[in-house]
Amino acid sequence: MQLTLYQNSILNNSYSNVFYCKEFTNESNETYIPFARYLYSLTQETYEIENVYMTNKGEINLPLDAVYSNLWKYNYLKFSNGSTNFYAFIDRYEEKNEVAIIYYSLDYWHTFSDLMSFKKSYLTRSRFIDYDGFSLSPYHLPLDYDGNNPLLYAPLITNSTGKYALFVRLQVYTARSAGEFTERYSLFGILNYDENYQFDLNEITNITQELIVTTGTNKWKSNLTGITLDGAYVQLANFYILPLSFSTIINTFNTNTSVNYVDMLSANTTKYTIKGLNDSYLGVPISQSITIPSNFRIAKIGTFNNPIDAINNGTSIGLNISMISTMFDTKIMFNCQNQIVDITTDFEMELPFTSVNGEVNTLNKMNRILGNISLGTSIFGSVAGISNLINEGNIARTGSTKSVKHQKINYARKNDKFGELTYRRQTSTKTWYDTTKTYGLNEIGLNNIESDVSSIIKANMPYYSSNSGTFGDTSGLVNAILGGLFIFYINDDNQLFVQNLIDETGYEVFYFGKDEIIDDVTNLTNWNVIKFDSANIYGSFSQEVMQILKNILEDGIKIYYRNPTD
Repeated sequence: MQLTLYQNSILNNSYSNVFYCKEFTNESNETYIPFARYLYSLTQETYEIENVYMTNKGEINLPLDAVYSNLWKYNYLKFSNGSTNFYAFIDRYEEKNEVAIIYYSLDYWHTFSDLMSFKKSYLTRSRFIDYDGFSLSPYHLPLDYDGNNPLLYAPLITNSTGKYALFVRLQVYTARSAGEFTERYSLFGILNYDENYQFDLNEITNITQELIVTTGTNKWKSNLTGITLDGAYVQLANFYILPLSFSTIINTFNTNTSVNYVDMLSANTTKYTIKGLNDSYLGVPISQSITIPSNFRIAKIGTFNNPIDAINNGTSIGLNISMISTMFDTKIMFNCQNQIVDITTDFEMELPFTSVNGEVNTLNKMNRILGNISLGTSIFGSVAGISNLINEGNIARTGSTKSVKHQKINYARKNDKFGELTYRRQTSTKTWYDTTKTYGLNEIGLNNIESDVSSIIKANMPYYSSNSGTFGDTSGLVNAILGGLFIFYINDDNQLFVQNLIDETGYEVFYFGKDEIIDDVTNLTNWNVIKFDSANIYGSFSQEVMQILKNILEDGIKIYYRNPTD
């Protein structure tokens, strides 16, 4: 029998550190057995011993003359008997009556693991998630990234063209006289500008500003299904701005329009057209899918002002954006990790006023009606003023024969001073005289004429509608300019600590596998950390050995494929 003693072995009966015991081929195409290479690197002594007495209690008795000094420095051993090797941990030793007694415990892993095979087993920890030809997914960090820093963010899809599309919700109507039916239609479509639907930021600004002004004053031509409205007015409710990074949605919408809801020539003869979807696409989701590679620093995904929490499980994240439009309106939905979010308003830009800016005829009619009322009143007042002048002359010259004893006339004096003029009839002379003031009917008549001439001037002034103080929400423009959808990242403070924990304890994984868990290890670095929740193994060994190996795997091991010092 051959006995080999080793110094300073890292192996112990807790099996926290073990070696791969089968042939292994590294990235340099070298083939070797990692455990054998490790033993070869240790300081060792080998003895050929005859008639050695071994007990089943883990003892071996050796003559002292067969053992060199410093036996206490050794902590591991190997028995070799032909082609059979047994490995053991040296627990302690004694010397008695010229005999050295070595107490040892069998190393089950390094003695029997090369004979071990796996059936389907449930792996729950692994330092590596990419093996030779397969991946362990899903998986989680042993500790989450965290930090006290602001989140970092980046566009989910880069809008490399710098272009945008404009969708419009609007009403088309005709102005009619009082009592006549007014045709009015609510519509939704994509805006084309001389047959172009892709605009840069400056064009977006100019177009929206021009439309805000012209929709209230210009008559448009509208072609609806079976209906032609020539000279119709348009009221724009709001715009929806999508970056061209949503190319699938935008191009599909624009390609499948079959009707021009509104046509209009601008002041510079540029033609605006608002196109509606054809019937086969109304109410049908137009979708675009995106895949985000796994990254545990992702905290949120979504629009800039409305992100949702991301769930990291080591797999790529799939998401879907859908636009569902009818003839009248639209919805933009964001679908990610079992969450559905309405992001329509996140791309909406309201107009900077809320009044009905297109009711031109109504305002004109109101001007005429108010003007006529004021004009009639003013003319009537002026005639009364002239009559007062004539009456005063008659009273002063001949007196009055009215039977009324008292007559009060209220009037507005100059400089906004108010007074009351009272006339009484003198009994003896049968004449009227002023009992309060010395102002006569002459002044009353002049005041009436002056006031009502002013009213006539006002009657010819136009009435205006003010839109002050009614600014709209433009968050849609902000979202579109920034990129549409975003990924928010954790700017972590504990990256080094998390990585150290991964190295020593592995990721939390969820994998059912066979021998590949241990054997498909090409191109791995020095070691792996693995732990099973259920290790289903078999091999050419007893049930006792099988149970011990099973316990080792379910407790978790750090398994080396190279020397720890390599």
